[in-house]
Amino acid sequence: MFQQNLPFQQGQIIPAPSLKHPKREFKITSQINKFNQSIIYQVIPSNWSIKNEVALQAFPFHLNNTQNLKNIYQQIKDYQKKQNLQASDCNPSGIIIIYDQFEFQHQLIIVMELGQADLVTHLQKNQLDIQQKQSICLQVLQSIQFLHEQNWIQQDVQPKIFTMVGQEVKLLHLKLCESKNPVLFAPLFFNQNYQALELCEIQSYHSQASNIWAVGVIFYEIISGEQLFSFKSGLDKEQIKLQLFNQQEIQRKINQLEISYEWKQTIFQMFNPNQLLRITAQPAFQKLSQNNIAQICKIKQIQPNFSHFANINLQINQITQLLEQQLIVPQTQLSTVALKQLKQTVKRLLYKLNNQEVNPFSQIQKKLPTEISNLLKVFKNKIKEIEQSYNYEDEQIQELKRVQAKLKEYQDQIQNSSNIKTQIKQCNEKIIQAKQMQKDVKECQALERKLKEFNYDKLQNECRDCQEKILSLEKEIESAKFMHQKKIKLEKEYEDKRIKFQELNKEDLNTQFLKLKGEVINLELQIEMKQELANEISSLKSQINSKKVQLESNEQYSQKLREKKSLEKQIQDLQEDQEKVTLQENLNKIYTSEH
Repeated sequence: MFQQNLPFQQGQIIPAPSLKHPKREFKITSQINKFNQSIIYQVIPSNWSIKNEVALQAFPFHLNNTQNLKNIYQQIKDYQKKQNLQASDCNPSGIIIIYDQFEFQHQLIIVMELGQADLVTHLQKNQLDIQQKQSICLQVLQSIQFLHEQNWIQQDVQPKIFTMVGQEVKLLHLKLCESKNPVLFAPLFFNQNYQALELCEIQSYHSQASNIWAVGVIFYEIISGEQLFSFKSGLDKEQIKLQLFNQQEIQRKINQLEISYEWKQTIFQMFNPNQLLRITAQPAFQKLSQNNIAQICKIKQIQPNFSHFANINLQINQITQLLEQQLIVPQTQLSTVALKQLKQTVKRLLYKLNNQEVNPFSQIQKKLPTEISNLLKVFKNKIKEIEQSYNYEDEQIQELKRVQAKLKEYQDQIQNSSNIKTQIKQCNEKIIQAKQMQKDVKECQALERKLKEFNYDKLQNECRDCQEKILSLEKEIESAKFMHQKKIKLEKEYEDKRIKFQELNKEDLNTQFLKLKGEVINLELQIEMKQELANEISSLKSQINSKKVQLESNEQYSQKLREKKSLEKQIQDLQEDQEKVTLQENLNKIYTSEH
């Protein structure tokens, strides 16, 4: 039994000496978060280089992976230290800053940066625009990408494990395992709303693909403000599996989001039912960061300060609207007229900018704001992309049809595999039943062989002989009782004669006394012998009863034969003893009659 660690109390002082700060302490101010296997506290440090409030996360020592946990936090601390170097080109980890770790009262304590609020509370209390929501999504994905690059798997991905530090989103709670040694999925300690489809199987393991599924659910909740899945407690696993497998419903909900086509497609790829084909963290992050609609929204809000560019500015706004429409509406749904209109409008704008009679583009290019110059470059690149997509539109449609057919194939295979698993399970149960039946048949055959080997007539004769011997022994016991009563009678006579002998002379008294004493001693010896015989008889009775039980169960027949011989010998000895007792009684009678 492991000792249950009690939580720290408000105002409690936690000593944490180190080599540089031997008098370092932390004062508990409040408990700010609690997970399945750890508690996070807000603390005030003293006698330390960091003066601001920090957070302590306490893990009990009885966890099986305590040493592994120490190593993981040390690796993260080293990475963050390397990242802080000016010459370093490391990508941000997206994880809360780790300051130190130490041991206290059978607990591993992690000293970390203090967050302002968890992600759930931040989303509930603040009205965020689409740009801010997408920025949060990218930061969530960045932290998961970092873990996957280190070959780690986060076992519990949900908004609760992220915290806000200023305007940054950071991963607060780590529950990791290595990709090469995945951990078995435990539904009891997991929020089912973020459970991937493959985790509905009987024996399933956490994976990087299941992390990506949970990230997709978080993305939907951040952008829409609603839950993608809301499973009630106690819901059957098969019912959960059916809802998670409903790709059409998932796609319908994602298409309702007011985000670009690239974002919709990338999020939908996070819910691929085949985890081998599901998008991974790195390509997902690259796609979403490159196609962030927030950049275009920001450009749209820029207005030039000089009036002679009014016509140009109007056309820029028109193109911006068309580009936004292009980002939101899938390319396969754009009409040919819309594509041509977009191309012609952009070409007219570029022609006017380069061939104006009054203000040639070569003369005003230096006067244009940097934002408009950048916007023109974006327009040119976007026109090239649209032309490419327009030229290969038919091929994309055919490819989409092939992908849909392949997806249907995979769905059929998954359905067939589930049926096969059920059949295999039934076959295994039948095999187990057949093995048990075979075992029972062998046991029955062995019992039949033993029954054939037994000679019941002989055993019955032996039982009758034993019963006769018991009767004779019972008679001897009755005789012993009679002798005991005779002893009592003689003792009484002895007492009467002793009183009479007191009146006689001393010599006669001594003579009579010695004779009577001898008779009493002989009677006592006889009674003791009878009692011993009675004890042996009762012992033999119990042995005979046990032998009867053993004979009825048809076991250890050979041993019983030996025991039978032993009983016969004991009975013979008893008979000899009985003859001796009888002879002694006769002698006593003769002796008594003579005197």
